[in-house]
Amino acid sequence: MRSRLEWLGFGRVASGVWIAPAHVESEVVDMLNRLGLSEYSTLLKSETPAVPDIHAAVRLWWDLDSIATGYSSFMSQHKKLHRSLGQRRAGDDERAFADYVNMMTQWRRLPFFDPGLPRALLPANWVGYEAATMFHDLHNALIEPAKLRAQQVLAETSGGRRHRR
Repeated sequence: MRSRLEWLGFGRVASGVWIAPAHVESEVVDMLNRLGLSEYSTLLKSETPAVPDIHAAVRLWWDLDSIATGYSSFMSQHKKLHRSLGQRRAGDDERAFADYVNMMTQWRRLPFFDPGLPRALLPANWVGYEAATMFHDLHNALIEPAKLRAQQVLAETSGGRRHRR
């Protein structure tokens, strides 16, 4: 259950006490039901936790530095690709497919570690926003040519395959 809570973006307050933004509530309820743990769990809602220093508490509950490092690493690895989007040649679907798969492989885990906290609870220079913008730019530019290449490969594979029994 702990790993699933972390995967949903929960932060650990104390032993057996977890906290998350409200937007994951339905996912938590579904997860507890699937695991048969609903009757052993209590969900509490609060607008803002009553703690003396909410920013210090957030840093205790979530490893924002590690999350920011993941986003920064993603941006560093894809900066050159992002800058070159306007210069891509039409018809280079094979390169787009490779770039898309690489980009998605590196991105796909990042949002699961990010709890999606409100802007007011994040550091002023939160790199997650810039990384998300870069991801969406790359996704939007690469998805169609990548799909085209995948469809070509599938057509070639299914068309040239001999059926064996």
